[in-house]
Amino acid sequence: MRLWKAVNLCRQKGASLCLVEPSSSPPINELRTHRFSLFTCVGAATAGINIGIGYEAPPSVYGRPARLRAKSSSAIAACRAMNDLVPYHRSIAVVGVWIFLMAAVDSQECRLSSTKRRMAPREFESYACGECLFYIYFVAPIGPHAVNYRFQPCPGGLLICPVDKAETDWCDCANPSAVFNVKAHALSNTSSTPLEQLVVHPPLPSDFVYFTADCCSEAARCCREILQRDDQSNVFGAAATSGSCPATWDGWQCFDRTEPGTVPANCPNYIYGDKMRYDQESANFAIKKCEPSGKWFSVDALEKFEIEWTDYSLCLARQSYQIKFIVGVASFAISVVAIIPALIIMSSYRVLKTQDVFVLHRNLLTSFLLCGVFFIFNSFFFVVDGGLGEGLYLSNHISCRILFTIQLRYLRLSTYTWMLSEGWYLHRLLIAAFAAPKSLRSYHLVCWGFPIVPTALYSVFRALYDDDDCWVAPSREAWIDWIITGPCLAALCANFILMIAILYILIRKLRFSPDHEPAQYRKAVRATLILLPVFGLHFLLTIYRLPILAHEIFNLLLDGLQGFFVAIIICYTNGRVTECLHKTWQARKDQDDIRRQSIANRVKYRKSMDLGRTNETESMLMTMALDDRRPSNASSHHLQVPSS
Repeated sequence: MRLWKAVNLCRQKGASLCLVEPSSSPPINELRTHRFSLFTCVGAATAGINIGIGYEAPPSVYGRPARLRAKSSSAIAACRAMNDLVPYHRSIAVVGVWIFLMAAVDSQECRLSSTKRRMAPREFESYACGECLFYIYFVAPIGPHAVNYRFQPCPGGLLICPVDKAETDWCDCANPSAVFNVKAHALSNTSSTPLEQLVVHPPLPSDFVYFTADCCSEAARCCREILQRDDQSNVFGAAATSGSCPATWDGWQCFDRTEPGTVPANCPNYIYGDKMRYDQESANFAIKKCEPSGKWFSVDALEKFEIEWTDYSLCLARQSYQIKFIVGVASFAISVVAIIPALIIMSSYRVLKTQDVFVLHRNLLTSFLLCGVFFIFNSFFFVVDGGLGEGLYLSNHISCRILFTIQLRYLRLSTYTWMLSEGWYLHRLLIAAFAAPKSLRSYHLVCWGFPIVPTALYSVFRALYDDDDCWVAPSREAWIDWIITGPCLAALCANFILMIAILYILIRKLRFSPDHEPAQYRKAVRATLILLPVFGLHFLLTIYRLPILAHEIFNLLLDGLQGFFVAIIICYTNGRVTECLHKTWQARKDQDDIRRQSIANRVKYRKSMDLGRTNETESMLMTMALDDRRPSNASSHHLQVPSS
C-alpha cells in the first residue's frame, strides 16, 4: 500500500511513473556498483521521455547520513516521498514491480477495433490479416459464401469451414488446414495454410490474394508507425488525454488517436475486392465517430455485445470515378487524333521540316503525343476494372512502376521543358531576329535529357521511402514529389516572365503600326491567347487542386486537351502551314483538272472514233447490200432471150 501511495504522489509531482530498485539487488550497471538504492521516476514530455534518477547511498559508503540525489527536478519530490514511504527492508516486491513495468514499456502493443484489445505486433499482424480477408470478401451477411461457410478470425488467420464440418473438431483454430492467411503476415509457417491454396464456391476474384495482401501490409504499417507509438504514450501516460479515442485498426484502415468528433478517411483501393479506385475525392470517404466519452462509436451486434463501427457507405459511389475516367481518356484521345496529322504535315514539307521554329513545334507536339498515348494505355491496361495489367498493379510490379513513372514524371517534365524552350526561342527571336541559334542540339539535350535526372532521383527515393501502389498517387513524403513538381513550377514561372516580356515587345512594336488603336489591342489579346496554351500558363489557374468533382474534371480537360489546342495554334492555323497546304491542294486540284480534261478528251476521241467506225460500218453494209442486188439483176438480164 505504501508503494502505491508513493506512485500516486510521484504522479502528482509531475512524473507519470515511479520505480524503485533496492540496494540489496545485484549490481546491474554503473549506478549500482556501490549498492545504491536506485529510485527512478519517469515522466512524459513532448520531445520524449524524461527519466529522473534519485539514488541513496548507505552510511557505510560515505561514512555520513544517507542523502538523496535526483537528476530531474520534476522527480525530486516524488523520489523523496518514495525514500520516506518505502521501507529499506521491503524491496523484494518492488523488484517484481520494476521488472513488470519495464516489460510493459518494452512490449508496445497494437489495438484492434473488433476485439477492443491490444495485441503484440506479430499477433496483431496475423489476426488483422485474417480479418482483411473476411471483411473484403465474406462480411456480407447474406450470400453464397455466408450460406455455405462459417468464418472466424483466429490468431493464425481466418478460419473457413464448410457448414457440414462446422460442428466437428476439424473446424478449429488449432487446425492449420482450415485456417488461411497471407504467408508473409501469418503468425508462423505452421499456423495456417497459404492463401493461394484457398478454394471456395463461388470462386473469389483471380486477384483476391493481391488485394488481401495489400490490406495486410497496410495493417502492419499501421501497427508499426501509429498504434505502437500510441500504446507507448499510453504506458507513460502522455497520450491518455481525457476524452480522446485511442488509435486503432478498424479492419480496413488505420485511425490515429482522435479528439471527440467525426473523422473522415479515404477509401482504400483494396476494400472493393475486385476493382481499383484511383480517385480520393470529397464524394468518396469513410466516416468514424469519436464519442465525448473517449470511445469509438459502436453498434449492437446480435444483441450480445457492441462492436466499433466505421461508415464506408460513401465509398460505394462510383459515378464520379466513371465520369473522370471517360473525360480523361476522351480528352487525351482527341489530342492524339489532332497531333498525329499535325506531325505528318510538319514532317512532309521541306520548308517546314528545316525551320528551327517548326523543329521546336514538332518536339513539343511529340511530347504531348507521348503523354496522351501513355495515359490511354495505362488507363486501359492498369486502371480500368478487369484490365490485363491489374495484377501487375496489385503486386507493385516493376513494369507498372516504370510505365507510370514515364507517364507521370518523365513525360510531364519533358513537356514543361519544351514549353519553356518555345518561350525562350520566341523571346530571343523578338529581341534579335538575326541571332537565331545555328543548331538546336542544345535544346534537344536539355529538353529530352534533363528530365531523366529528376526522374531518376525521384525513382530512387520513391523506392526507398514509399514503394507502394506503382507510384501512381503522390508520395506520402511530400519532399519526394517536389523533385518533379519543383522544376515544373520553375518552368511555368519562367514562361510567365517570358510571356510578359514578349507581350511588352509586341505592344511596343504595334504602337508604330499605322493601324488604329483598337486593332492594336485586338492583336495583343490574340497574341496572349495564343501564348497561353503553348507556354502552359493555363496551369497557373489550377495550380491548387480542390477536392471538388467539377474542379477535377476541369483539370482533366485542361491537361488532356492542351495538345489539341496547341496543334491547332502552331499547325492548323499557322500561316506557313496553311500556305503549304493550299499549294498542295491547288497543285492536286490542277492535276485533277488536267486528269479530268484528259479523260474528257479521251472520251470525246473514243466517241468520235466509235462514230467513225459506225459510219464506216454502215457504208460497208450498204455497199454489200447493193452488191447483193446487182448480181440478181444481171442474171435476169442475161436470162432474157432477145427477140428476132
